[in-house]
Amino acid sequence: MHGRRNQPRWRTTLTTAAVELPLTLAEVKSHLGIGDDDESNDVNLMGTLRACTEACERYTRRSFINTTWTMFMDRFPGRALPWWDGVRQGADTELTDLTEAIFVPRPPLVSVTHIKAHTQAGTTTTVLAADYIVDTASEPGRIALKSTKSWPTAALRTINGVEVQFIAGYGTAGSDVPAPIRQALLICVGDMDSNREGSPAKFEKVGDSSISRFGPDLIPVPAANLLNTYKVWGL
Repeated sequence: MHGRRNQPRWRTTLTTAAVELPLTLAEVKSHLGIGDDDESNDVNLMGTLRACTEACERYTRRSFINTTWTMFMDRFPGRALPWWDGVRQGADTELTDLTEAIFVPRPPLVSVTHIKAHTQAGTTTTVLAADYIVDTASEPGRIALKSTKSWPTAALRTINGVEVQFIAGYGTAGSDVPAPIRQALLICVGDMDSNREGSPAKFEKVGDSSISRFGPDLIPVPAANLLNTYKVWGL
């Protein structure tokens, strides 16, 4: 994906999934008017809750429960230095101001596990945590170099040369997730449960097989209205 201004193309991969879900089975059953002693549909309800959680996280571009992600970028963020009337030789890192902050997707940011630079020579350098500042107060979170520090200057491999592993989410328990998001999930689960014969996902052709994708138009309008306040724009 494309990032903010001066942030290179990035992508994230799931490293460690959340252990809990934003809602419990008991909360879902209570919302649907199903008695605790009726366990006939428990498996399907949990599957529906997981699908709705994934759809709403994708819609808001957030992590609800603490999850570990790894973000890859081709280079460190930076902006080209002003034009110089003459010949300037040197590596790309010498011709670019690499003091720009790294914007971290899937807020809220909890912590940064590590930042690594993978070089063309096949070596990996781990940036010292003491060399940068992590901003968890902003959304999206940011990582910035301290004033006297710099990112590794060795030539990076041409793709995915920068690796940032981080934890994002509101907490480790469902109760840590804001109430409007939890309510939106209940609406989604109820809508999907009442339309079991309908298709809860779009299907895309990938090679010789198809995969399901939840789209924004598949989030019920009342749920989307609740989620829009939390939707991340521009990252």
